[in-house]
Amino acid sequence: MWFAADKTLDPAIEACSLTPHDLDTLTQKAYLLITTVGPYVQYGHHAYKSCAENGTHYLDVTGEAIFTSRMIKQYSSLASSSGAMLFSQVGIESAPSDLCTWMLAKTLREQLSAQTGEVVLSAELSGRPSGGTLASALGIFENCSMKELRYVHRPFALSPVKNEYASHKMKNSWWSKLTGLREVPGLGLNTTSIANGTDGAIVGRTWGLLASLPERRNEFYGERFSWVQYMGVESRFRGMMIHLCLIVFSILLAALPPFRRLVKKFVAFQPGDGPDMEASKKNEIRYRGFAKPDSEHKGERRRAYCEARYRGSMYYCRFTSLCNSSLSLGNVS
Repeated sequence: MWFAADKTLDPAIEACSLTPHDLDTLTQKAYLLITTVGPYVQYGHHAYKSCAENGTHYLDVTGEAIFTSRMIKQYSSLASSSGAMLFSQVGIESAPSDLCTWMLAKTLREQLSAQTGEVVLSAELSGRPSGGTLASALGIFENCSMKELRYVHRPFALSPVKNEYASHKMKNSWWSKLTGLREVPGLGLNTTSIANGTDGAIVGRTWGLLASLPERRNEFYGERFSWVQYMGVESRFRGMMIHLCLIVFSILLAALPPFRRLVKKFVAFQPGDGPDMEASKKNEIRYRGFAKPDSEHKGERRRAYCEARYRGSMYYCRFTSLCNSSLSLGNVS
């Protein structure tokens, strides 16, 4: 989908091949391009490059942090020259986590005059992924090395400035390391989240951009900022199974190409297919979290709390249905 610079014109949809000529023709007449063509590590490069070259603003809904990392390295300078603003991962990955973190930090700054220390989020999601999402997940292991994947999912890997505090890691008990389970005060029972690395890449980049841009420095979270995201679960058994499945499947997908081919044959949906609108009406996404002031405020026991919730399909969402979502930011208490 593309939006013309003339705001009186309606958004337009037209067929376009993934060739430099066709994409340049499209982006040169567009003000904003929104792309949902994935897997992005395979097909996303062309549109990103064309927007960077032609000064066209860009949004995508990828969950592939490795794609985001590659595009930043290749086209940041070009986009700065052309005036293009390029934003990846603005869907479920990773806008809710990024916005919740920003609002938590804003509350601490405005109500306690404090910078942000530790941020902990808990995400709960119901619903099945589409064929495109599944293809993207499998495609990562076919187009990226494990070394590259490990690097990009490290905290602050996409930040334009180094975080000297990033070496600090939240302490996990041996039980949490083994089972993934942890009781988080105020957030209940949680387990390992597959989105922790993906969403953390964007949160870390936002932290670095706020630190490096003079005009946004007053919104900077702080030097001692740390962040983690878990997945909320209802039972210990479910939490352990999610944790163990993530470990086992990641190893098998990375190490065994035949296993990837087998998974492709038996996944619920193929690319271009997915849950229908009726089946997705009761899907729900919920983010809860808190932020503590940094270590300079050791005597300060108050925290900022937030919750963001959306009920409905992740794939058939209309602009008018956004009223179903809500974001409440609790007082520092």
